[in-house]
Amino acid sequence: EEADIEGTYEEGTEFNEPIDETRYQRCIDACALRHDLSLLSHGDETEIGERGITLSGGQKARVALARASYHNAEIYLLDDPLAAVDAHVGKHIFQECIVNELLLGKGQTHQYAKDEQMEQNDDQYGGRNSTVILVTNALQYLNHPLIDKIIVLKDGCIEETGTYVELSQNKNSLLSSFLSVLLETGSCSTRNMDVSEGIISTSSQSSEVSDDLKGNMLVVDVPSALPGSIDTSHNNRSDDGQAQKMNFVNIDSARSKKEIKGFNENSELVPPSSSVTKTKPLNNNSGGSGGGGGNGTLTTDEMREREVGHVGYGVYMEWAKAAGGWWVAFVILLLIISVEFLNILSKWWLTHWSQNGGDSASQLRFLTIYAIINLLAIVSTFFRLLSFVLPGLRASDKLFARLLDVVLQAPMSFFDTTPIGRIVNRFSKDIYTIDEQLVQSLRSYFATISSVYSVIIVVCSVTPVFGVCLMPILIYYEMQKRYFTKTYRELKRIDSVSRSPVYALLGETLDGVCTIRAFSAQNALINSMMSMIDRQQLAYYLTCASQCWLGVRLELVGTLIIFFACLCAVTQHGSKAGDEAFAGLAGLSISFALTVTQALNWSVRMSSDLEANMVAVERIKQYSMIPSEAPRHTEEDKNLPHRWPIGGAIEFKSVEMRYRPGLPLVLKGLTLNIPARSKVGIVGRTGAGKSTLMVALMRIVELESGSIYIDGVDISKIGLKMLRSEIAVIPQDPTLFAGTVRSNLDPFGEYSDDRLYEVLSRVGLNSLERISSQASISSSNSALRSRGVKSVDDEVSEGGSNFSVGQRQLLVIARA
Repeated sequence: EEADIEGTYEEGTEFNEPIDETRYQRCIDACALRHDLSLLSHGDETEIGERGITLSGGQKARVALARASYHNAEIYLLDDPLAAVDAHVGKHIFQECIVNELLLGKGQTHQYAKDEQMEQNDDQYGGRNSTVILVTNALQYLNHPLIDKIIVLKDGCIEETGTYVELSQNKNSLLSSFLSVLLETGSCSTRNMDVSEGIISTSSQSSEVSDDLKGNMLVVDVPSALPGSIDTSHNNRSDDGQAQKMNFVNIDSARSKKEIKGFNENSELVPPSSSVTKTKPLNNNSGGSGGGGGNGTLTTDEMREREVGHVGYGVYMEWAKAAGGWWVAFVILLLIISVEFLNILSKWWLTHWSQNGGDSASQLRFLTIYAIINLLAIVSTFFRLLSFVLPGLRASDKLFARLLDVVLQAPMSFFDTTPIGRIVNRFSKDIYTIDEQLVQSLRSYFATISSVYSVIIVVCSVTPVFGVCLMPILIYYEMQKRYFTKTYRELKRIDSVSRSPVYALLGETLDGVCTIRAFSAQNALINSMMSMIDRQQLAYYLTCASQCWLGVRLELVGTLIIFFACLCAVTQHGSKAGDEAFAGLAGLSISFALTVTQALNWSVRMSSDLEANMVAVERIKQYSMIPSEAPRHTEEDKNLPHRWPIGGAIEFKSVEMRYRPGLPLVLKGLTLNIPARSKVGIVGRTGAGKSTLMVALMRIVELESGSIYIDGVDISKIGLKMLRSEIAVIPQDPTLFAGTVRSNLDPFGEYSDDRLYEVLSRVGLNSLERISSQASISSSNSALRSRGVKSVDDEVSEGGSNFSVGQRQLLVIARA
């Protein structure tokens, strides 16, 4: 399993195990990571990034192997770790890590003292500490004397078992025939594997796997190794039938050895190191490999980057423009005034009716007018609701589309430094806030604040002296409101930011669940998740507590308003004795004052909620400032030759490239010419810059300087759609999308089913039913036919999890 849990190189290796510096340094050397760490400015304190985005394929495998080696275990299950590294690194890992560390246990320190049974086992099995089950197709290691048994798998079943001597000397065995094919095709040198000599294994075991748990086993999946070594005579010919030559170059001869990061002409595979101190940076000017960088901290701190203080006026304008602009605001204001006016008019008319509706003849007139006023109030309230909902939906739709467009066009440096949980937080919680909560808080705020103003207007119009008492109350109210809003807003921001690590850890846990269980790290991950949830819930709890704090003070303000409204009505009524009209109006003002407590409470809460919910718009607005990739279409696209590129000649001229501003150059003045229609192999150790060439060619990262030409056309002048649609890349890590085999092979529906089945058969993934009649398929590939896809409509789970890694890689090749 790959190292998918975010952290540093050191944390990825130790992984919930007590720190043992000596053992840690030994694992770094055994897994050939010393040289890679020396290229990083922060050494093993460099973050590997979410899902190991800074690591190359070989580095991911070696970090995972170092983690396994660091943990003392009785049984090691190694799922083809040598497939991701080159031959020299693989040889070093097999000898130093698998043999010396895992099998022989040189220098292993056990956490607990050995008992007598363990010592007897060590004596019986030559001092070995662990059982190692290695799945591999690197057959050059089969004749190692420490390999007790070889198990050959075919179609998910055990085809044959035995020692290397038994299987290689049995001419009828599948392994023997396969070794012969490898030797004939030159895929395996006789220096590494000599079938005729038959190097003797240490012991001969029984055919039962269960009896072998105290020894060491190696499992070979022969069918996975068959493609490319059987019936390959037709693969190296061009369309005109002429044999093609595969050229392996070290990127523009000796000059480029100094220009590609990580290549050292005079260095050994792993620099010798007798030091047991922590790995320190050896080269401060070197960057990382793959997508990596040289800085220790890869991702940005969202807590530090969050906005502080009031939500800016521009954020409100951003939402208002998306909602429809000034005319929408004018309509909303007009409807708010209409609703409040009709509410006041309704209650005033009821007061007037009670004073002047004594005779029965006028009752119908009063009732009709009262009904009309309330009907108009209902209609106005309905349209006021629509005036908030419809623009809110429009604003939400536009902001979501803008966010999606910005993220899809963001450069790779954005995804390298931004955890996926942070992006998911924008698309989930923030969009939900804009969809559901923002419009509701906006509507409630204007409804309650208009109600408060209505109360003040009515009470002051009936008893003007109330205005004198109102001033200190409003000053106190405003002070409490500002203090609460400032606190509530920041708590909402912290709440939003603290959700991102929870989402990120959840995604990492789901992706790396096999690793977590294998190393019994469930409790550590649970504790980490609980800690993150506690931090997030703390902000939420304080938000609720602050609302209670505000409620007590607003109840006091409301009580004072009611008290002074009643006091002013009583005192002013004494000066207007016998005035029945004033008595009715005084009752109206007091009835309005009785509702002010709830209105005040909700106006402040909704004001704070509105500003807090506007934080979601603010966070999405932050993403609108992310720089985008180059244009997908340019005017130069129209000037390209018909059916460009024709020959495929590629030329690099003084190319310099860095993955992000502030990081060291990864390509330094690279000059390289690849002739048209040639087949070139780019070689170099892990982290040398091989994948970086593909990144530069696809313009996934723009060049610092220099230029790249394809058939004489500067690729920096043409649109990304034109460039990338003409280049097929098969990445190290195969990527499949949830859907069907058809949607992954042909997402735009451009090809027929026959064409899709043809490419599946060419990579050995077609079903037995579809290809049994194709005479061009060699009978030696029958094992592949039985484990192919049955139909192009077969389901593909998320990430292709229902396919093996090898099958996913073959599907990616078929797509290309």
